[in-house]
Amino acid sequence: MDDLTWALEGLRARQLDYATAGDYYYGRHRLAFATEKFRSAFGTLLRAFADNLCAVVVDTVADRLQVTGFADEEGDAAVSAEAAALWRVNRMDRRSGEVHSEALRCGDAYVIVWPDATGTARLYPQAATACTVQYNDETPGQIVKGAKLWLTAAKRWRLNLYYPDRIEKYATLTAGDGAGSGMSLTDSMFWEFETLGEAWPLANPYERVPIFHFANDAPMGAFGRSELADVMPLQDGLNKSVTDMLVAMEFMALPQRWVTGLEVEIDEQTGKPKAPFTPGADRVWAVGAPDAQFGQFQQADLQQFVTVQEAFRVEIARVSRTPLHHLMPTASAFPSGEAMKTAEQPLLAKVRDRQIAWGNVWEDVLTLALTMSGIPPAGGLTCNWLDPAPRNERALVETLVLKQQLGVSAAQLLREAGYTDEQIATFAQERETEQAALGEQLLTAFDRGQGDKVTG
Repeated sequence: MDDLTWALEGLRARQLDYATAGDYYYGRHRLAFATEKFRSAFGTLLRAFADNLCAVVVDTVADRLQVTGFADEEGDAAVSAEAAALWRVNRMDRRSGEVHSEALRCGDAYVIVWPDATGTARLYPQAATACTVQYNDETPGQIVKGAKLWLTAAKRWRLNLYYPDRIEKYATLTAGDGAGSGMSLTDSMFWEFETLGEAWPLANPYERVPIFHFANDAPMGAFGRSELADVMPLQDGLNKSVTDMLVAMEFMALPQRWVTGLEVEIDEQTGKPKAPFTPGADRVWAVGAPDAQFGQFQQADLQQFVTVQEAFRVEIARVSRTPLHHLMPTASAFPSGEAMKTAEQPLLAKVRDRQIAWGNVWEDVLTLALTMSGIPPAGGLTCNWLDPAPRNERALVETLVLKQQLGVSAAQLLREAGYTDEQIATFAQERETEQAALGEQLLTAFDRGQGDKVTG
């Protein structure tokens, strides 16, 4: 029960942070600074209005995190080929992007590895809200146990505890226990869940916890931090400036006029002054009072609101290290040439940091998957990534030619050009087929030439 309590408390501890980050990413903002004038002018019509930059901040990083394949550090082609096959079978070319987006958005993401009924290793990406892990205090980065909580279609809560030697499965007895987000669940609600033909607990022969943690911007052995943690307060300020501009536009859509030197009648029922005139494009205001004067208030300067909004965009770009041209709608914000490279440097540094941290996790994931498939890599794996820097194709080709002259292998050159290991293997097969066909043609031509020579 101690571990059940640990799991439930660990899952509850970060639910609010995960939910808030998710809401901001999807544009469900709280409009923290919306004024009473905004609410009276628009009511619930624009209740969820937001100029959402949170998705841009996350997606700009996620779009540049693309795994291209894995290489065996001992050069074993069979291991590399099996790793590529497992990646392809599990559709990880797409689902790895989901893991990266989840980790960037919420701060944490998880992948569970376990063989299916056929013995094929399966990679199961998990939401941050569903899982938690505990690290070894003496060995940073080593997970000693993990947990996953989910609600089944039958409205029963399931909870699995993962250990290096076993998996314990639990479930609530009745449907709807702790209905909702699971925040009210307690360990006393769970009982051992037995599957027909499966021992309880289920043995784990692989000697490591089969759940892997992708932590964003975190030291080893700690939970992550959302990319939006510093952006959300600035997003609130940006939303306020936009809603203030909408209020100003609403109240200044028609010119506001004034009149003095005129006696105003009082409504007997309400006790409030009656409007002396009815505004309209087809109406003329005229009075008989000789001292009456008319005027019009100056229009609001909406450019001031735009200036404030641009200031918030610049600040969001600074704290998130997102290039400003991704956040500014004006053409003047788009740099070119060397200015583009300079603007991209902070983003590239962040992306490469994630490639190193998460590349290590992906290597552990595939190492366990290969072990389950009976092909454990003897010397470990290296995770290969698509270069996140903007590419100048001409400069890239010239660089690859120079590297070829220095002796870099053709396979490595193709990886740097952006091709996956699977595509590289296909290229090699096609070259062998073409060379074999060319050899047949040469032999045929040679035989024909010899025959003609004999005949002559």
